[in-house]
Amino acid sequence: MIGRRGRGRGNSRYEVANRRRGERAREHLTRQRQRDLRRRKITERERERARSGRSEPTLGPRLKHAGLFILSLAAGLLLASPIQQTLTSWTGGGLSRLESIAIQGNDHLSFEHVALATGVSPGSVLSDVVPAEVEARLRADPWIREAQVVRLPPSTLLVRVLERRARAVLVGEEDLRLVDDSGNPFATASAEQAAGLPRIVGGRDLPSHTVHALLITGLDLVERMHAIGVLVLSPEGRLDLHLPSGSEPEGWRVHAPDRDTWVVLGHEDPIERFERLVELLENEEVARSIEGGRRRIDLRFTGQAVLSSEAHRERQRIDQEDRIS
Repeated sequence: MIGRRGRGRGNSRYEVANRRRGERAREHLTRQRQRDLRRRKITERERERARSGRSEPTLGPRLKHAGLFILSLAAGLLLASPIQQTLTSWTGGGLSRLESIAIQGNDHLSFEHVALATGVSPGSVLSDVVPAEVEARLRADPWIREAQVVRLPPSTLLVRVLERRARAVLVGEEDLRLVDDSGNPFATASAEQAAGLPRIVGGRDLPSHTVHALLITGLDLVERMHAIGVLVLSPEGRLDLHLPSGSEPEGWRVHAPDRDTWVVLGHEDPIERFERLVELLENEEVARSIEGGRRRIDLRFTGQAVLSSEAHRERQRIDQEDRIS
C-alpha cells in the first residue's frame, strides 16, 4: 500500500523523468479546467436545443445572420476563398430557377453528399426554396451539426455546414460508434475511421444521437490520459477507458493493453482520482513497478493507492473460490 505522497527523493533518471511528467501534468490540468468550462457551455447549448426541438429563431436574428452570411460568402468569392465547388448549369431555365449551389465547411462529407442532403431538385424555382426546411434536412445528417442556407438571387443557393468532429470511438460488444465533443454518439464507425481515436469501452445502453453526461466525463478522462499517462502506463500509446456499470464495483477503469496494467478509479469523482494518479506516477517506486507490466492500481480508497500484481490478484480469486466450494 502506497500513500499519495510517498515520492522518491533520489537523483535517478526515473526521478528526473517523473518530475518532468509532473510539471507537464500540472500545466495540462490548468488548461483542461479552462476547456472544461467551454465544454460545459457547449453541452448546455446542446441540451437546450434538444429540449426546444430546434425551434426556429425569430425573424430579426435570422435576417441578421443571413445578412452576415451573404456578406462573408461574397467576400470569400471575391478573395478566392476555398469554397469547395460550385455546380453550374443544373438547368437551362430562366434566372428565377436554381442554377448553382455553393457549399462551405464540408471536410468529411463530399460536396455531392451535402448537395443531395439539401433535398433541393435541380431547376427548382428559387423563391420556392424554404431555407429553414433545407437546414432541417441537412441537420438530419449524422455528420452535420449546424447548417445555414441562404437564397441568393437570381439563381444561387448558398450553404454553410458545420460538421461534427469525432473525438473518440465508443467500443461496444458488436459495433463501433463515433463520439463528438458534446458526448453524442453520432455515427457508426468503420475500423478505418476508428483507428487512432481514443477508445471508450462499454456504453451498450447509451442511445445514439443523444448527449450523455457519462461520455462527457469519459472524453475529459481520455484527453487527460493521452496528455499525461501514456508514457508511463503505455509506451505504445494505447489506453482504453472502460465505462462504469451499475453491477460492477470497480467503476471507471483505465487499461494499458501492452503492459496489461489496470487503473481502478471507482464510480465517484473519477477526474479527481485521475489527478491523484498523476501524482502517484511521479513516485519512482511506482514507475519502476509499472514498467514490469501486469499491475493493478486501485485508487478507490481515500488518500492512498493499492498497487498489486495480476498474479497476486489471481491467487486471491482462486483462494476465494476454493473457500466457497
